[in-house]
Amino acid sequence: MSSINLDDAFISDIDDIKDGENNNISHKTFPLWSHITYKNPIHPGVPVCKKCNYAFSIKSAMSVFDPYYKVPDRHQIKEMVIQEFNQRRSNIYKDLQKIPGKVSFTADMSQYVNCKFAISKILYKFNLADKALALTTDNESAMLVCRRILTEEFEQDLNNLSFSHYCCSAHILNLAVKQGMEIID
Repeated sequence: MSSINLDDAFISDIDDIKDGENNNISHKTFPLWSHITYKNPIHPGVPVCKKCNYAFSIKSAMSVFDPYYKVPDRHQIKEMVIQEFNQRRSNIYKDLQKIPGKVSFTADMSQYVNCKFAISKILYKFNLADKALALTTDNESAMLVCRRILTEEFEQDLNNLSFSHYCCSAHILNLAVKQGMEIID
């Protein structure tokens, strides 16, 4: 069995790297990939060494480091992600409940129906509807309608007469600059 010369697979001279050039060449163009195939009938779709028929996989790599480690399958990973998400959401909920005063929000959504529903759902789910002080959005007409509906809802359901809406000053400035540039051009 012949050995693979790994020196040929990597850049051997630092001068071969071009500064500031974003080279979009696929990693499969490097010489190492000439020794790898994905068309092995025993391991279809898995990278396999053409010379020694070694199948590369995360499971085999992990077994080298720790033979007793079992790589989790997709169902286990899904459960871990969901569990982590729920834990973080619970922590955020607890932190938000510690806020003694009012809270302001920023939203950037495209449709007022979805916006109103999403914002209301989050505010009620995190028990923040009675703490809502203001909503900052862009100047899109859908967001202005969303603001009007939320204000009416808060006034009716919560007697929250202090709820306000603000247009994002950065967005207003951006629109003004764009219009100014169009006039200049």
